[in-house]
Amino acid sequence: MIRSGGKAVLVGIFEKESSINFFDVVATEKHIIGSLAYYGEFATAIDLLNDGRLNAEPLITGKIKLDDIVEKGFEELVNRKEENIKIIVSP
Repeated sequence: MIRSGGKAVLVGIFEKESSINFFDVVATEKHIIGSLAYYGEFATAIDLLNDGRLNAEPLITGKIKLDDIVEKGFEELVNRKEENIKIIVSP
């Protein structure tokens, strides 16, 4: 789906293995970049949240206590991922 000479950035964690035709990547000079998650963005994100330039409330789909992190946190994210974006965990 990438044009010749184009670039794709793959972000996140995938649930299933996939296959890539590396000949197609090389022959059409495509660029593929992987990004697992966060790389140095926390300080900037905290500043944006702290001074009000960013409102995270629309992204928060749940709030749980630390003691409930497995059954109400991880399982919720895995089993109902279409409905969850971020779950806030507090002590």
